[in-house]
Amino acid sequence: MVKYSKYLLTLIGLFVAFQATAQMSSDRFSPLQRDLEVTRVTLENYLKRWGGEMMLNHFDKAEAKYQKGQGVIITVEANNADIYMSVHNGSFRNADDNILDTFFSDDMINLQKQRLEEAIKSFFEAYKSYLPKLDGGEKVTITFDVKDRIRKQKNGKQQEPTPLAHKRTYKMAAEISASDLENYKAGSLSEEAFNRNMKINYSNE
Repeated sequence: MVKYSKYLLTLIGLFVAFQATAQMSSDRFSPLQRDLEVTRVTLENYLKRWGGEMMLNHFDKAEAKYQKGQGVIITVEANNADIYMSVHNGSFRNADDNILDTFFSDDMINLQKQRLEEAIKSFFEAYKSYLPKLDGGEKVTITFDVKDRIRKQKNGKQQEPTPLAHKRTYKMAAEISASDLENYKAGSLSEEAFNRNMKINYSNE
């Protein structure tokens, strides 16, 4: 579910599609590239306006590309959430390393991963028709690049990562085959089967 209606995101998608179609006339965009750009913009806005259970990430930009024989690859910057707290002598953001590392416990990181998976499955269900038609053997891969935001000291220098920052620095890739996507669009593959066939991979690159 998103904070704003599906119709708003549909309008955004249609606006991007109109621009992409105009660019096609000057040979800058192919139909596949047009659909890929619509998908990228819609996904980016979908995540930024997410209205479901609270996410533990801050979504920035999404980048998309198509590779012949491999398929569509969309990468989303999904920085870890900042921590804002009100305490006896004021308020703080992220505070010291111990608080940040304690907040992002193993349970919290697992919850973060679970909600990212839920969000991507929800996106496919709502906007599967936006995704470009691919060749057999190709796939759609949506990757969340999860890490802490760069923290700055008062003197402007970059702050060192916390001792446990590596535990919450990872990539989550959701992969779906072109055939499963087309069957899902056509209604011959159920949402349950589609989600079951989706491959979720984690790496600490």
